[in-house]
Amino acid sequence: MDPGEAATRVEAFFSDLERDVFAGDPATNPNLHVEVVEAQPIAGGVVLVVIAPWTISGILFLEDDTFSDTIIIDGRRLPVLVNEVPSLGRYWSVVVVREVGSLTSQDEAREIVAAVMVPFLEAVAEATANAGIEDQSRRDLFRTLARGNESRQEWGAT
Repeated sequence: MDPGEAATRVEAFFSDLERDVFAGDPATNPNLHVEVVEAQPIAGGVVLVVIAPWTISGILFLEDDTFSDTIIIDGRRLPVLVNEVPSLGRYWSVVVVREVGSLTSQDEAREIVAAVMVPFLEAVAEATANAGIEDQSRRDLFRTLARGNESRQEWGAT
């Protein structure tokens, strides 16, 4: 799926949710509306970020069926949910900003997305690279080895 197609489909799905499920819900922020802010290709798929009146989420469409059940963004371990709906197919979602109730405008939400986008993309890249490695200590070792000789000393290697 290309990024433009993914953005169109996700925006339509979330807009339907906004209208059919969250309309009038006091837990939503009336200052916000559904908007896909970023949609970018990644190795093996597409990643995007969507603002909604109830959350700001990262959405991943991956060709490979494996992905971590958690992702670490700026030192925070966040759950990754696997969803499947007819209009989107199978996708992974990460709530990157849970509390949106205090945001005063869509522009403020876009600024937050801009601030979390790079750490989110880095976390997705790392999780995608480590998808086949189940043991966290092995993931850490492989990540350390990939950084070169200086970081290998952390593991006692020379």
